[in-house]
Amino acid sequence: MEGAPFTCQQVKQAVQLYLELHGHRYDFSYKVSTSSAHWESGWPTVMPGFSERKQRSFNPTLSDKAIKDLLFGKETNIHNGNKNVRIGYASCRFGKYTRYFAIDIDNEPENKYYNIETIHKILEITKNIGAPLLMQSSYSKGWHLRWYFTESIKTWDVAIYIHNLFTENGFVISDGKFELYPNRKSEPHALYRGLRLPCQKGSALLSLEDGRVVASPDEDPEIFIIHWAEEVRKNLIDISSLEFLNEKKYSNPNTQGWYERCLKAKEVGFTGPSQTNKLLGAVADYYRVFNGISDVSELTKILCNWIDEKHNGFSDEYNHSPKSAYYWCKRWAICAIKNRKPLSGVVVAKKENNHNKAKGGQYDHQLSKCIQDGVIKDGMSVRKIERLTGIPKSAIGRRLKSKVFAFSNK
Repeated sequence: MEGAPFTCQQVKQAVQLYLELHGHRYDFSYKVSTSSAHWESGWPTVMPGFSERKQRSFNPTLSDKAIKDLLFGKETNIHNGNKNVRIGYASCRFGKYTRYFAIDIDNEPENKYYNIETIHKILEITKNIGAPLLMQSSYSKGWHLRWYFTESIKTWDVAIYIHNLFTENGFVISDGKFELYPNRKSEPHALYRGLRLPCQKGSALLSLEDGRVVASPDEDPEIFIIHWAEEVRKNLIDISSLEFLNEKKYSNPNTQGWYERCLKAKEVGFTGPSQTNKLLGAVADYYRVFNGISDVSELTKILCNWIDEKHNGFSDEYNHSPKSAYYWCKRWAICAIKNRKPLSGVVVAKKENNHNKAKGGQYDHQLSKCIQDGVIKDGMSVRKIERLTGIPKSAIGRRLKSKVFAFSNK
C-alpha cells in the first residue's frame, strides 16, 4: 500500500466505518501516557464523575475525536472521573449488542496456540461463519482475529456461541494464551472484558496464510486505515447467513409467528404496490423488538438503507421520490421506539426528542447517499446542497462542521 494514491473521502469513509463498528464507548480502559500528570500503570478503567455546573453525575465515554487521534498515532485526552488524563492507547468493552467478535492469542514462548497452524484450524472451524481479519495487536506481536458483522447482534448470544464452538473443538480458553471476546460473563451485571482497539500504534494487518505483515500504520496511518476498511468491507458477515441466529425460537407461538413475519419482511422486501406502511412497520418492529435497537436516529438510517435495497421497484413513495420514502422511515422509527419494547426487557428511560433525532438520521442517510451517488461533490456550496436535497442549510452546516461527510463548506 505504500505510495498508493488515496483521497480525503476514502480516509473519512474508512474512519466512519471504524467508528460504527466499535460503537460501545462506556467503561473503556486506557494506557496512560508517560507525559500525563495522572500517571498510572496497567490498564485502568474510567470511573464516573460529577459535573459541578450541571449538578449531576456522568459516565465518561470514549469520544470520536479521541479514537481518531489514537488511529493516527497521536496521544489524546480523556476524562476519568473529574480528571483529564493524557493517554496513548484505548481498550473497549462490549455493550448489549456488538458488530464483531475476536480471539486474542498472545506471543508467549510457552503458548501452544501462537503458530500459523492454529490460525488455519480456526479458519476451518469458523468457515460457516465467515473470514476474519488477522491483526498484530501491538508491538508485542500478539495476534487478534476479528470477525465483523453487517448489523448488530446480541452480545450474550455471540459470547455463548463462540465459547461452545471453540471448547467443543478442543481449544482451552486461558488468560494470556487463548482468549475470546466477548467473553462468557459469570453473572449478568458483570462487565464484559475489554479488548485493545485495532489499528493503534504497533498494530498491523497480517496474512491469514502465513502471518506476514501486509500493511502497517508505521508506513502511513491514513493508507493503513483505508486498507483496513477495504479488508473489513470485503469480509463483512451478513447476519442473515448465521445459523445460530436463524435458528432463533420462542416458546410463545404468537411471538415466534411475529418474529418470522418481521424477518420475512426484512429479507424479501416489497413484492407489490401499497405495502410501504405494512413493511416499514414490520421491519422497524424487527429491529426494535428482536434486535433491541433503542436509538431512533440509528433505526431511521437502518430503515432508509433497507428501503433503498428492498423497494424492488414497487414502492409508490420511493418511485415518486426517495426523500418521501425516507420521511416514512423516520415516522416508523419513531413509532417503533415509542410503542415497542425489546424482548430483552431492557428499555432506556432517557427522555429524548425522538422527532429531531429521527430527522437527523434521515438527513445523514440522504447526504451519505447523495455523496455516494456523486450528486454532491467536494467543494459544493451549502446553498446548492440545500437545493438538491431539500435539507435545511443549518442541518447541512452542522454536518459539514462535524467532518463526517466527505465535502467541505465553501
